[in-house]
Amino acid sequence: MKLKHSALLALALWLGVAVWVGAMILAKPRVQSRFDDEDASAQLAQLQANVQRNRQMLGVLEQLENPPANTGAALLAVEPLPAAGQDIGEGSFTGPAPRQLTLLLSTDGKRRALIDGQWVAPGALLADGSRVRAIGRDRVLLDAASGETVTVMMPPPFSAQATALPAKAGGRP
Repeated sequence: MKLKHSALLALALWLGVAVWVGAMILAKPRVQSRFDDEDASAQLAQLQANVQRNRQMLGVLEQLENPPANTGAALLAVEPLPAAGQDIGEGSFTGPAPRQLTLLLSTDGKRRALIDGQWVAPGALLADGSRVRAIGRDRVLLDAASGETVTVMMPPPFSAQATALPAKAGGRP
């Protein structure tokens, strides 16, 4: 093959490739994002995930607020608190039974507390005549029937002594 024919063939191939690449670039569908900023789309995805998680939590709270009818079976075996004046073992108990604050909930700006097995909100009246003045993050303020203000604190979630594991026989835990 002559040099002139080889150059002509190379030029034709080069022009063919150039036209093909140009056609691919022009014919390529353009992908447009809904947002100009990639951070905005990431924030939208995060917001959608948060909304979904909040909806799930609201469903769980609905179930907690509307417990199923009591079938008579106890969920936990807990000894009842001693009544006023009842013997509690080593000494005698002469005052009123201590309050037991079990749970504090704060949803949609509304606070509720579980005191002595009774759900209460600010302004609610307890069985002994005490009125709930306020519900805080870790305490409930009560106006007792006698006129004094009583603070019921949330117990700590655990203590180091109660959760300590016994050492295994033979040394190391």
